[in-house]
Amino acid sequence: MMERGRKEGLEEGRTKGLKEGQAKGVLEALETRFGEAGEGARKRVTALTDEGRLHQAHRLAITAPALEEFLATF
Repeated sequence: MMERGRKEGLEEGRTKGLKEGQAKGVLEALETRFGEAGEGARKRVTALTDEGRLHQAHRLAITAPALEEFLATF
Protein backbone atom coordinates (compact mmCIF):
# COMPACT_ATOMS: atom_id res chain seq x y z
CA MET A 1 0.00 0.00 0.00
CA MET A 2 2.77 2.45 0.89
CA GLU A 3 4.71 1.52 -2.23
CA ARG A 4 1.69 2.24 -4.40
CA GLY A 5 1.16 5.59 -2.67
CA ARG A 6 4.81 6.47 -3.17
CA LYS A 7 4.64 5.60 -6.88
CA GLU A 8 1.49 7.69 -7.29
CA GLY A 9 3.15 10.58 -5.48
CA LEU A 10 6.23 10.35 -7.67
CA GLU A 11 4.13 10.29 -10.82
CA GLU A 12 2.10 13.26 -9.61
CA GLY A 13 5.29 15.18 -8.84
CA ARG A 14 6.78 14.30 -12.22
CA THR A 15 3.65 15.48 -14.02
CA LYS A 16 3.62 18.73 -12.05
CA GLY A 17 7.30 19.30 -12.81
CA LEU A 18 6.78 18.72 -16.52
CA LYS A 19 3.92 21.21 -16.63
CA GLU A 20 5.96 23.79 -14.72
CA GLY A 21 8.80 23.25 -17.20
CA GLN A 22 6.43 23.72 -20.13
CA ALA A 23 5.10 26.95 -18.63
CA LYS A 24 8.65 28.18 -18.10
CA GLY A 25 9.42 27.43 -21.76
CA VAL A 26 6.37 29.43 -22.88
CA LEU A 27 7.43 32.40 -20.76
CA GLU A 28 11.01 32.21 -22.04
CA ALA A 29 9.76 32.17 -25.63
CA LEU A 30 7.56 35.20 -24.95
CA GLU A 31 10.37 37.12 -23.29
CA THR A 32 12.84 36.22 -26.02
CA ARG A 33 10.49 37.46 -28.71
CA PHE A 34 8.78 40.40 -27.03
CA GLY A 35 10.92 41.42 -24.06
CA GLU A 36 9.38 41.45 -20.60
CA ALA A 37 6.11 39.53 -20.86
CA GLY A 38 4.58 41.17 -17.79
CA GLU A 39 2.75 39.85 -14.77
CA GLY A 40 -0.52 39.32 -16.67
CA ALA A 41 1.10 36.97 -19.17
CA ARG A 42 2.99 35.20 -16.40
CA LYS A 43 -0.23 34.58 -14.45
CA ARG A 44 -2.09 33.32 -17.52
CA VAL A 45 0.67 30.93 -18.51
CA THR A 46 1.26 29.54 -15.02
CA ALA A 47 -2.51 29.01 -14.62
CA LEU A 48 -2.53 26.61 -17.60
CA THR A 49 -2.67 23.03 -16.36
CA ASP A 50 -3.62 21.09 -19.48
CA GLU A 51 -0.62 19.75 -21.41
CA GLY A 52 -2.36 20.32 -24.73
CA ARG A 53 -3.05 23.97 -23.90
CA LEU A 54 0.53 24.43 -22.74
CA HIS A 55 1.75 22.98 -26.03
CA GLN A 56 -0.54 25.37 -27.95
CA ALA A 57 0.68 28.28 -25.86
CA HIS A 58 4.29 27.41 -26.59
CA ARG A 59 3.67 27.21 -30.33
CA LEU A 60 1.81 30.52 -30.28
CA ALA A 61 4.53 32.16 -28.18
CA ILE A 62 6.94 31.28 -30.99
CA THR A 63 4.71 32.24 -33.91
CA ALA A 64 2.48 35.11 -32.73
CA PRO A 65 3.31 38.38 -34.46
CA ALA A 66 2.66 40.35 -31.25
CA LEU A 67 2.36 39.74 -27.51
CA GLU A 68 -1.16 41.14 -27.66
CA GLU A 69 -2.22 38.34 -30.03
CA PHE A 70 -0.84 35.75 -27.62
CA LEU A 71 -2.66 37.38 -24.71
CA ALA A 72 -5.93 37.51 -26.69
CA THR A 73 -5.73 33.73 -27.10
CA PHE A 74 -4.55 32.80 -23.63
